[in-house]
Amino acid sequence: SLEEKVLVCGNLLSWGMHGVSFAPGEDPVLLWPAVAEAIYRLRRGDKLSGDTDFVMIKDITDPHAPAAEVLSRFSYRHLETEPNMVLSISPKWRSYDDYLASLTSKYRKVSKQIDKEVAQSGCVVEELSDIESNAEKLHELYLQTHHNARLRLVTLRPAFLPTLASQLGNDMRTKVVKRDGELLGFVTTVKDGETAVGYYIGFDRKANAQFP
Repeated sequence: SLEEKVLVCGNLLSWGMHGVSFAPGEDPVLLWPAVAEAIYRLRRGDKLSGDTDFVMIKDITDPHAPAAEVLSRFSYRHLETEPNMVLSISPKWRSYDDYLASLTSKYRKVSKQIDKEVAQSGCVVEELSDIESNAEKLHELYLQTHHNARLRLVTLRPAFLPTLASQLGNDMRTKVVKRDGELLGFVTTVKDGETAVGYYIGFDRKANAQFP
């Protein structure tokens, strides 16, 4: 049921193990049971809001994962999230055309066809620098995508994206699709070290249905 109550130890708006921190030199195998105990106490203390249907510790990555196997004693089990799609950037790519040239003819043709259809529809793709002034519209587009998802553990507030952009500066990019000056869709990208991560998106579902 989409109405189930979920207790999360971690940050749903980010990635990495942000819900738990162990002091240097301590044995995590001995400390993970204490984490399970703390979560259990939170569940018991929140009975007024109803029973908790699902508990998640997010995200347990290496080198923390092996020691966390002790959580199986408390009925926790390892769960992989959906696979990441990772694109390694070749040092030979200095432009979008360089990237297209590296593709097989089949995928290069598909990419060019998408570009052609976007242009024929009267749309343009550009970077959005003024996120603050467009926050309401971006949030509206985000909700159209968000509400169509089967699982929604967290819902952004309208101020989230402009606040994040303000804090990250050049480490965040927002690309938009516009037609006659109207925003029809967007995708955000966040720089994390040497990696660029595709973040939140949104699009006008009615306008999207008009495309071939």
